[in-house]
Amino acid sequence: MTDKCFLNWVRNSFGDFSGENHAQQWRNFFSQNIGMFLRNAVIYTYGMIPYYQISIINNGVRVSGFSVRLTPSAVNDDNRLGLTEGLLPSNVSIYAWSDVSTSITVPYWLLVEDIKNRLVWVSAGGVTHDSVSVLQNIKLENPERLSPTRPFTSSDLDTLIGDLMR
Repeated sequence: MTDKCFLNWVRNSFGDFSGENHAQQWRNFFSQNIGMFLRNAVIYTYGMIPYYQISIINNGVRVSGFSVRLTPSAVNDDNRLGLTEGLLPSNVSIYAWSDVSTSITVPYWLLVEDIKNRLVWVSAGGVTHDSVSVLQNIKLENPERLSPTRPFTSSDLDTLIGDLMR
């Protein structure tokens, strides 16, 4: 069923095109969708940490009742994966932080590893940690780089092929 849905999505993405226009539509479709699909399939199957080659900057302890998200934003629930107690291990590895999309209740976000080896975001209150130590370390100015919805880029291919060839 998944295969059939995927193929229908591909087929219905082109409309009624022919010739060079059809070829250009295919190139656009691939660069905007298939590349992203392949990148996400690999990193969400094998985990993101080997592909982004980042190091642990601190450790913390999970706090129950906080949302785990794909991107550091609480504006909508499209990026919400679930709650900390279902998705984060008891002892949490912290890789970076960001103050993008913060509010009074969320002073900053933590980039952490979940139980499926994905890099996910949780508000600072979702993990008991040494904030002074964390804030002196790696700050991600552009957390979109880790977003599964960002467009596919050639650097994604280089990263995936390079790590798969080791």
